[in-house]
Amino acid sequence: MLSCGNNLTVQNDINVFMKYLIIAILILIIAVVSVIAYKKKESEKKIVFVPSSVSDARVSNLNLKQAPDIELGILDSKKIKFPSKLKGTGDDNYRSNPQLEWIIDIVPPQGFYFKKDQFLMVFDYEWRKIVESEFYAYFPSTKRWSFAISADSQEYFDSLELAVNLAPVLEEKEITVEVLKSYLAELNKRLAFFDAKMTVTPRESPESAVKRSKSLRQLQNDLNLEIIIVLQADSKFNSKDFWNTLVDLGLKWGDGDLFHWLNDEHEIGGDNFFSVWTSTDPGYFLPEDIAAEQMQPKDIIFGFSVPRSADPVAVYEIMLQAVGYCQTKLGGKIVDENGLPFDKERYKKQIDELIKKMSENGFSQGQGAILRLI
Repeated sequence: MLSCGNNLTVQNDINVFMKYLIIAILILIIAVVSVIAYKKKESEKKIVFVPSSVSDARVSNLNLKQAPDIELGILDSKKIKFPSKLKGTGDDNYRSNPQLEWIIDIVPPQGFYFKKDQFLMVFDYEWRKIVESEFYAYFPSTKRWSFAISADSQEYFDSLELAVNLAPVLEEKEITVEVLKSYLAELNKRLAFFDAKMTVTPRESPESAVKRSKSLRQLQNDLNLEIIIVLQADSKFNSKDFWNTLVDLGLKWGDGDLFHWLNDEHEIGGDNFFSVWTSTDPGYFLPEDIAAEQMQPKDIIFGFSVPRSADPVAVYEIMLQAVGYCQTKLGGKIVDENGLPFDKERYKKQIDELIKKMSENGFSQGQGAILRLI
């Protein structure tokens, strides 16, 4: 039996505990509120991609220029030589890519079909965290291959291709033989839940896949070339002067609050032939700031990705003309991304060398596997 003194001691201990517990809870609440406030503040700074109709209305309401007075003829997509479409890019099938992925074929017994909801239960979120991969399935009802799991995919499918990305763009974790072997073992373990004997066949060994992964990672670095041309102001560019000049050139303000030369009539190449931004904070052009003449950038930066371009040589020449036009209207000097005098021939040589290296490694300009590698 506890004495009165002991009871008081226990009570005091409880009071002290409760005191510190309340303090800890208050600190936690303050931390959570601070994080929420910070995220809200950061989200307000993020570039938001919106439909072009919304962008047009936003500019129109501020009485900013939206269309050029005359067609200058500088941004002429007819000068772009688009390569022929790669074989298979125009059909309705979506399948694994042997050039970039380690592929495992999964064939169920005759008459067996996977059901989408059961498949999702087996290959759940924990599975998808192991490595970046995608299941492609054959759908007997449509007689086509597509993503096994998507919002509009059919409920039943049979044969599978499991494709492991050997050079994921946003994942820096190294792919090792041990990782792939354990992945294969986990695959077989999970397939056992379906109570049907599956034939599981990797198209190459984990050792071969890892070797290719290292080569692809090196190519990812070697082929990732951006051409940057900077028009540097003598002091600062006037808000409406530079806005009107870019519009007159034929550029379209929109996605990311940047200016773009849109590639909206062709399926090869990126969404834009090139884009325009600035190093002046925040790095993009808010029309509200332009209308209030609060955005006076110290430079205007023109750039594009060479491997993602359908015709980087032509785009480069046209972008040079565009920068030259802006210089005649706004002044300033043309420099490279390091602020040094722009060397036209040096960059032309880099483009030619990169196109050659892409071809030697089986990549096509502006389409196919290169769009996933870079």
